Amino acid sequence: MVFLSILLSILALAVIVYFTGQYAKTNLAKKFPPPGKMVGSTQHRLHVNCQGQGPVTVLLEAGLNEFSVHWHRVQTLLVQHTKTCAYDRAGLGWSEINQNPSTLQNMVDDLQLVIQSINENHPLILVGHSYGALIVRRYAQLHPENIRALVLVDPANEYMADRLTGYREAITGAASQFKSLQTIATLGLMAISSGRIPAAQLEGQALEQYRAVLATGSFFKGAYAESCTMLDNLAAMQQFGSALKSEIPVVILSRGRSSQNVRGTINDILDQDDTWASLQDDLANRLNAKQIVAEKNDHHLQLSEPKLVYKTILSFIES
Repeated sequence: MVFLSILLSILALAVIVYFTGQYAKTNLAKKFPPPGKMVGSTQHRLHVNCQGQGPVTVLLEAGLNEFSVHWHRVQTLLVQHTKTCAYDRAGLGWSEINQNPSTLQNMVDDLQLVIQSINENHPLILVGHSYGALIVRRYAQLHPENIRALVLVDPANEYMADRLTGYREAITGAASQFKSLQTIATLGLMAISSGRIPAAQLEGQALEQYRAVLATGSFFKGAYAESCTMLDNLAAMQQFGSALKSEIPVVILSRGRSSQNVRGTINDILDQDDTWASLQDDLANRLNAKQIVAEKNDHHLQLSEPKLVYKTILSFIES
């Protein structure tokens, strides 16, 4: 009888926690609806947030497992000058899950869908951070028409999995972690204490939106899907090559070359930092790009040095 009483108490507690979590998820979702509009097909709709007006459209592509809120600092600066759009890839942010794999081609197709819905035949400046740089590069290869420039923010190099120590294992480990976190989010446990969700360098409304998305949506499912195809997409880009139309100027903004803010032993830090720098140099050479090395050794330059990213994009708007 004692065992049965304990079991019933546990079940009752589990039911209470579950319904509390669902209630918290519903409230968070209502409090933080998509700030932009939903575009796309009946299969999956994508969230795109456009602000400002002007003769040029700036399209902001986020890094691996990130979404539109990570561009809030740059977008706030740019909207004073032209139309600026940040969107969420399938399953991330407020965008719906795509039942098809997160292949490079599928992501380029989604990007094309977004551009067709917002662009109005304006010249395009495509800005890609990290993994997002890979996507906008491939898009520019397939759809070079009307692209004024590419700005790549500490971009991923398609050969980095071959050269960065432990990168393959890190991606595999992240995918496994996302799968577990999706269960926790589905149960509503994150929504109950969403204020504890970590988010480096985000603040204010962007931070609250980020936490709400992780606690209420399909983010971890989308991040799992994206992480699972990451290595295959790097390999695919190697096959596509680096050729771009010579008329498209490319600027690469690379993080600073010091070892500050990079974790690990001294040998690991120096080795990885030098390797990342050489990957940036390699990409700049292959793309015949102008390269600017930032002051800060921070992969998220759009958050740590937004004015640098803004001024680089602005130079193409004004030209």
